[in-house]
Amino acid sequence: MLYKGKVKYNNRHQRVIVKRFSRIWYLVDSGLSSDRGFLEEFEVLFKYKHENIIGLAGYCNKMDEKFILYENASKGSLDRYLGDTSFSWTKRLKICIDIANGLKFLHGGDLGQDVVIHRDIKSSNILLDKDCKAKICGFECALVYPSNQGKEIVYAIDNIKGSSGYIDPLYEETRILTKESDIYSFGVVLIEILCGGLGLPEELRSSHYVSYALFKGRSTEEALMKLVFKGIKEQIGRKSFTIFHRIALQCLLHERKGRPTSSDVVVHLQKALEFQVSFQCNKPEIYILKGILTSIKQ
Repeated sequence: MLYKGKVKYNNRHQRVIVKRFSRIWYLVDSGLSSDRGFLEEFEVLFKYKHENIIGLAGYCNKMDEKFILYENASKGSLDRYLGDTSFSWTKRLKICIDIANGLKFLHGGDLGQDVVIHRDIKSSNILLDKDCKAKICGFECALVYPSNQGKEIVYAIDNIKGSSGYIDPLYEETRILTKESDIYSFGVVLIEILCGGLGLPEELRSSHYVSYALFKGRSTEEALMKLVFKGIKEQIGRKSFTIFHRIALQCLLHERKGRPTSSDVVVHLQKALEFQVSFQCNKPEIYILKGILTSIKQ
């Protein structure tokens, strides 16, 4: 559960988001103890600082109650806005770039830091501040390993962790976890952002079915256009759409070797944004998705 609140600090009140670690929820739904989940998230947030990782504002661990205080993310979680027509395609692209930059920081081992695999990337674990800058949160399932150990594979020896609809199918099948498992989950988030997310048919939100349907049945631009959220469809430039959907589908490839790195995703999303900005300046009718669909029918 997340709550909005205030804490007193240096005689001033600071707005924060408070995450409560419910003992019942952890035992029933996640298979983790609340103690372990609390410690995992606290340690990651304490050690790793980045503009696209939620900031740690404080904590409480008393009388069987455990809370972590996040920096104020006043707009709440991304999943609340997937079907919001006021969230333009340009704004959605910027949010995607923020998430990708956060993953690049976690996966990259920058300046010799350890590599962090989040293991539960999903739209509800992305918080937005007042300027709609995206912040990754929800690190209670994270795994950390030294960047210098030279291993590309991490063997998960405990139960599979993650959320239904976002878990890498190969991780479920083999119990072998890598950074590419986060990339797969991010691919699902990219498709949600493009398609209005929770408005997708239920069968498209099963992790195995998303990968299968998008590649076997909807891998062409024409097929994918039919899934685009109606509230933003007419805003999207063709080149922006092409780059975006290709990198999203690449994230969802079954084989890990075919998936892009987080750095690759950042580069492609920035290109998609550049083309979108150019499109908005010129707005030739031929590049409007509605026009594309019309021309396809003809």
